[in-house]
Amino acid sequence: RVNYDRGLPESRAALYEEFVRKLLWEWEHLKLDDQGQPTGLEILLRQAGVSMISLERALNKLAYTVHAEQGQRSVVDIPRHTVREALEEIHTGDDAARAAWTVNVLRLIDDRSGLINAVEQNRLYRFSHRTFQEYLAARWLATGEFVRKFKDKVDQEPWQEAIFLALGHQVA
Repeated sequence: RVNYDRGLPESRAALYEEFVRKLLWEWEHLKLDDQGQPTGLEILLRQAGVSMISLERALNKLAYTVHAEQGQRSVVDIPRHTVREALEEIHTGDDAARAAWTVNVLRLIDDRSGLINAVEQNRLYRFSHRTFQEYLAARWLATGEFVRKFKDKVDQEPWQEAIFLALGHQVA
């Protein structure tokens, strides 16, 4: 789909950026087949006063956190409470509102974008592919004190791809 719309980007980081954008923000629009109609995820974000950028940052931070726990596995099982805590941080309502909102956001992301999938009766979640986990971790790696983060991770084999993608993200 990315290739069809604009041709393939020059770098892998730009390609993964397109994938993430399409999965989170455009895929459901295509399914709705209705111009200008907001997606379920966009509606939930508006209702909670949460920006798209805040959601993406929460997913980046989540990917960074779980990527450190990866070991030799290709994808990481993420406990429900870890995913929920990451998303609840960006909602400013009371505990019940944050919890309900987070459940709905996770359901929509799982059902409609495929970026994160629920497994084992919604007790565990996984990024649908290691490349998405690495790229989102790379986006978090490339923010804030990125030089310190790079130095901490540069000699760790599981971080090699994420570091390359973070550098590509910085350049793009």
